[in-house]
Amino acid sequence: MKRILRNILAVLLGLIVGMGIMMLLHTLFASIVPLPEGVDFSKPESFKENIDKFTGLHFFTASLAHGLGTLSAAFIACKISLAKNRTFILVASLFLIFGILNARDLNPPILFTLLDLSLAYFPMAWIGKKLAGVKSWFPPKN
Repeated sequence: MKRILRNILAVLLGLIVGMGIMMLLHTLFASIVPLPEGVDFSKPESFKENIDKFTGLHFFTASLAHGLGTLSAAFIACKISLAKNRTFILVASLFLIFGILNARDLNPPILFTLLDLSLAYFPMAWIGKKLAGVKSWFPPKN
């Protein structure tokens, strides 16, 4: 029971930290690359209404925030979890699902959506897993 609880808490903590880092980076990048006229950071519907005003740099910084959030979530979760590979897959899958829902709601350009969904989630979670020291898919034989 302790093992299961530890794995669940690892995933939850990873998600919380990863989402926090992602939001922090979105805020930081919005101060570096100002949002287009008419976009209010606190109102998600203003993003959808003004998505055509965003530039490639806006989409790049958004994808970077998504990737670094996923990387940090996988790193934290894999460091704490006892089932490291399952944790990595679960964290990457959850971030991918959130990314798909976000893309569905905001309806960004298809090229950005494809690049973001294919590069910012599973590959970045894999890097986070590797940085956490997870070496292989299978546990060592005793």
